[in-house]
Amino acid sequence: MYKLKYAVQNYSWGKCGYESEVHNLSLANDSHPLNENLPYAELWLGTHVSGTSVIESTKKKLSDLINENPDVLGDATLNEFGKTLPFLLKVLSVNTALSIQIHPNKKEAEFLHKTAQDVYKDPNHKPELAIALTGFEALVGFRKLEEITHFINSIPQLGGLVGDIKKGYLNLISEEQRVSALKVCYKTIMLSSQEKITGAISSLVSDFHNGKAVEYLTEKHAHLAELFLRLNTQYPNDVGCFSVFLLNRVFLNPGEAIFLAANIPHAYISGTCIECMACSDNVIRAGLTPKYKDIETLISMVNYSSFSVDDLKYKCESIPSISDSITCDLFSPPIPDFAVERISAMPSSIFHAISTECHVPSIILVIEGTGILALESEGKIVCKNPYKRGNSFFLAANLQINIQVDTKSLVFRAFVNVPEEKILELL
Repeated sequence: MYKLKYAVQNYSWGKCGYESEVHNLSLANDSHPLNENLPYAELWLGTHVSGTSVIESTKKKLSDLINENPDVLGDATLNEFGKTLPFLLKVLSVNTALSIQIHPNKKEAEFLHKTAQDVYKDPNHKPELAIALTGFEALVGFRKLEEITHFINSIPQLGGLVGDIKKGYLNLISEEQRVSALKVCYKTIMLSSQEKITGAISSLVSDFHNGKAVEYLTEKHAHLAELFLRLNTQYPNDVGCFSVFLLNRVFLNPGEAIFLAANIPHAYISGTCIECMACSDNVIRAGLTPKYKDIETLISMVNYSSFSVDDLKYKCESIPSISDSITCDLFSPPIPDFAVERISAMPSSIFHAISTECHVPSIILVIEGTGILALESEGKIVCKNPYKRGNSFFLAANLQINIQVDTKSLVFRAFVNVPEEKILELL
């Protein structure tokens, strides 16, 4: 068991100082000298080259530890991924919207890395899971085509960008035709000239300020006027502002989650979340950002499927516990790179990990509480470490993990999600 110091990213969209959970966790962990006037956007736990974790006691990079001692990964992880920790665990504190973006699949990532290494710095895919710590707001996945068609027809500025000829496309009968039509409409909007975009946004902002939202939006969608105005304040005259009418607006309560497979369009808007992803930083952006926009690539790769909000919320599995004072929610996406447990425990309780999961490495992050983290081998305690808010640990494979709780605790554990049958084959 290795106590970690994590990397912190001061991206401009993050919350500043004490408003940021990233700042406050880092302060609690005594990890960094802090400046309360800076934005603290992301906390990283893992081995990605842009922010690898460090072993607190030795100052050695976690990536170096793994390279020198690959047995800490266990046979199942080594067989599946080689000498690498395949996931990256984060905390995000979002003040202003992140970019409209997608993440490529593995084959696409390899191609992008080969052809544009200055932009796409690694060849890995980046499926990701976001679990809300506070109320969390995001734009995710294309809306149902009926809704998009309604907005194109009811909002003059949006319809003007699409053009009269294309307005009726989304009423086509077959799903294949409708998806093709959505692609044409989306491409037309995203590749409109900046002059057209600026004019359309300026006009719609004026109309919303003058009370015309009630003419353009049904009562169900009236809230989108406020979001459109807010995004335009954050990113003036950015084409991504129109995404509020194209993508689903999703609200998560603490403990709820969304899983973003390859090429699902999304943008986090506000709030704080735990995020786990494959170990990559590949992002294809198309709006709501001052960074490089690769709109043509996004248009060619984005998933044009339509979703409802209920489709997008990722359901967890409640893991049975030996005690009523422990709740463990398992988020296990259909990928081998990672799974995440959300463990909530009251004082004087003990959490035991499921046995097969002990054969893969884990990273633990303590959001709240105090207690003791203990590791067992063959029924004997081989290592103990006290924990408190902000602490994080890398746990080697092939050890039983116990969490002994002193004060009410909220703990997240990310681990490699190699299928159980593959693990059992190696035992």
